Parts: sequence; C-alpha cells; structure tokens
Amino acid sequence: MPVGLFGYHRNPLPGAHYPHKFIPTHVDTLLLEPVLCCRHVPGLLSSLPGKTYLANALGDKACRQGYKVSYFTMQRLSDQMRLARLEGKELRFFEKMTRYDLIIIDNFGMKPIEGQFQNDFEQILDDCYGKKALIIASQLPVSDWYALFKNELIAETCLDRIIHKARLFHLR
Repeated sequence: MPVGLFGYHRNPLPGAHYPHKFIPTHVDTLLLEPVLCCRHVPGLLSSLPGKTYLANALGDKACRQGYKVSYFTMQRLSDQMRLARLEGKELRFFEKMTRYDLIIIDNFGMKPIEGQFQNDFEQILDDCYGKKALIIASQLPVSDWYALFKNELIAETCLDRIIHKARLFHLR
C-alpha cells in the first residue's frame, strides 16, 4: 500500500516515515486525475530521483479518495506471481489484481523480464488495459524497455499496452 503524502500531514500509520517535502495541491490533482479518471491511460514515471515518492504520493491520494490501490516493486510482483504459480493459485492472484483501481509498479527494468513471468506480466497488463489505472516507475528511459523482454512478441504486446495511451512524466 502506498505510503507517500502530499502536503503537511501527520503520519497516519504508526511507525511510517514520510519525506518532509511539500508538493502543492494543484500538482497532485493535475497528475492524479488523468491517471484515475481515464482508466486506460497508464502513467509512466521515468528517470531521475523522486519517482517512487511521486508514485507513492499519487497512490496515497487515490486511497484517500476511496480507490483501491496496490503497490509492487517489479521484484516483489515477480516473486508473488512465482509463489502463486508454485501453490497453484495463479488464477486467484490474477483475480485479486483485477480488484484494484490503481496498480503501481516501481523499479521496472532493474532486471530482465524472462521465463513464465513475461507471460504473467502480459496477463496483468491485459487485464488492466482499458479498465484500470497503472503507474510504472523506472530508472530506464522508455526507449530501453523493449530490451528487457526475452520474447519479442511479448515485448511488443506489453509495450503496446503500456505506452499506447500513456502519459509520461519526466522528473527534473
């Protein structure tokens, strides 16, 4: 669950630590509305520091507005999917993913996407496409994402789902 905050707020969760940064209210509205209102529009946060903070802050804002939000690092998503497959609960995992209004995937591109996880990731994107909001934060520029996939056909499909109607935010 996202833990970032916009504005000056006390920590709502015991033991949670938030950066003492302030982002004006109009910024969160400008960024969050396109991502949540236009469900088919993924938000892509690329390069430079602050991506995770902004993704978490947008997730926090969405939670406060009553949306169901899930946050994953790419590694955690891969691990959870692998575990679900080993337990024979992959269908339940995919069903659970479709219950969220917003899915945040952080650290996209830290390692190649290969094996069965390529297919699983494509399935998650397929289930979200046109119905759910998606935020992907990555250190890599979008132009380098194709090389992350071992299967070219899956790369084309996934990147089409991610980039086709995306809003790309470069942080400076």
